[in-house]
Amino acid sequence: MRLEAVSDSGPFIHLWQIGQLQLLAMFNRLLTTEQVIAEITAPGRLKEEDLAVLSNLQICSVTQDEIEDTRKQLFGFELHGGELSALRLAQKEEVELFLTDDLEARRAAKSLGLEPHGSVGILVLAYRKGILSLSQTEEALFALLHKSSLFLTPAIVEQAIQLIKAAIGE
Repeated sequence: MRLEAVSDSGPFIHLWQIGQLQLLAMFNRLLTTEQVIAEITAPGRLKEEDLAVLSNLQICSVTQDEIEDTRKQLFGFELHGGELSALRLAQKEEVELFLTDDLEARRAAKSLGLEPHGSVGILVLAYRKGILSLSQTEEALFALLHKSSLFLTPAIVEQAIQLIKAAIGE
């Protein structure tokens, strides 16, 4: 099964902050926009060479007119240019899986019929695909909580761990 996704800046930044950016390579095709790349490579964030671990990454163009059309389509949602460009790209490329750590972007994605997942979901998927062990997944989840700029609560981390353990019968 081919696994394709479009991502806004959140998962890139948060996974990079915990040393797990390479997990995004598990997607057969990972698309993002030039606007998102500009956000994630801003001073103090990733360097373009950090993205070299992602041979599956395709950086696509989304015009300002397309972003404005998406802004109109998503009237009432508070989204910035990177999120709007990524949502537009998902629509254009007909990719249902949308990676974001932003609650408003998740809501907007759902309204467009997309399936949003964040960094926690990416870690769980990496576990399910056998890329991370249970202990590595737990360690990465706690790193997201304590080392990344992602707003996350201990309860969410614990819930993710319990779901994984329930799935394996522990």
